[in-house]
Amino acid sequence: MFNKILKKLLLRFVTNFLYISTFFFVCTLIFAIEFGFNCISVAKASPIDIQKSKRGIEVNKMLEAGILKRKIEVPRAQIFNKDGSAHLLKEFKNKFVVLYIWASWCTDCINELTKLDQLARELKYREVDDIVILPITIDFKSPQQLQIFLKQRNIENIDFFLDPKKEIMGELGVHSLPSSFLINKNGYIIASYKRPLDWSNEVVLEKILNMKEENEKPVKSRPNNNEILKEDDKNKSKDIIPQINSKKTEKQPTFIG
Repeated sequence: MFNKILKKLLLRFVTNFLYISTFFFVCTLIFAIEFGFNCISVAKASPIDIQKSKRGIEVNKMLEAGILKRKIEVPRAQIFNKDGSAHLLKEFKNKFVVLYIWASWCTDCINELTKLDQLARELKYREVDDIVILPITIDFKSPQQLQIFLKQRNIENIDFFLDPKKEIMGELGVHSLPSSFLINKNGYIIASYKRPLDWSNEVVLEKILNMKEENEKPVKSRPNNNEILKEDDKNKSKDIIPQINSKKTEKQPTFIG
């Protein structure tokens, strides 16, 4: 009697186990297929499709909100590279610069550094050589400390600079980290962001490329007053000459007495 009950329980357990295992297997298979199709669709998506997506629209709004109404000249303070040599931001003229101010104690900054490294790698892959990623740290006192920090995090696609006296931070009025700035090729800051950005996002990359191209378009200069007056005189003379010619060729009426 006991053996029969034990066999029934064992059979029921095995049957339930098979049902549950089959259910989870089917669910996993469906999820894997759906995930695979999503990956393929994202990989095939064009930059326009990505920007029109819900995430793309949100990122675009955030990037547009940071565009400045008035362009600002870059700071004149010195920064130092990993080798300890001094540089000025104006040396990067004729380059579109992504200026990124960060510190090692800032958690969001550390997360973004990896994404900035991915952005730099993507730019190299696309052979875009007129966009410079320029992270500036404010808390490292020596280049050696910075090199150790970067090596531990496998960041190797971007050059880092130090601002140990926080002069750049002061000139830009930075009060929170991370802070990002976009600088056009003429050496003017055109956008400012006081919040973290997903720099590895395709939408951010396409927006930066578009902003770079927009700032490269030549601006048509407005003619001065003398040029406008000269043009008006030319137009008036063109209108007068036909009137004079018509008077010369006009046939005089004859009177019969």
